[in-house]
Amino acid sequence: MPRLEKLAAEATPRRSPEPLKRRERALILRAVTEVLEEAVMPVRAVEVHRAVERRRDEPVAWSSVKNCLASNAKPGGWFIRVARGRYQLAKDTGAKTVGSTAVCPRTNY
Repeated sequence: MPRLEKLAAEATPRRSPEPLKRRERALILRAVTEVLEEAVMPVRAVEVHRAVERRRDEPVAWSSVKNCLASNAKPGGWFIRVARGRYQLAKDTGAKTVGSTAVCPRTNY
C-alpha cells in the first residue's frame, strides 16, 4: 500500500482546477482553425486534439478542443460536422480579421 500512496502523491491532476480564460479559448480556437485549414479532408476530433497539442507544444484538455469544435460547428460557425467526430472548415466562415487576429463571428474571440 505505501507504493500506491506514493504514486497518488506524485500524480498530477489531469484537468485544470480553474476554467479557461477568454484568451486561452481564443488561442485554442485559432489552433483548431489552423489545423482544419491545413487539412485536405475532414479530420477526426481526436486527430485535431493531437495536432493542437503539437502546435501549442503543451498539453491541452480534450474537453477544450471538443467544446471548441462542437460550439463552432453550428450554422454560421467556423466548422462543419460532416460525420460523427469528423470536422472540416466551413467554406465561408464569415470571419473578420482584426489586425492579424481572426475573430469568430459568433463569439467575437
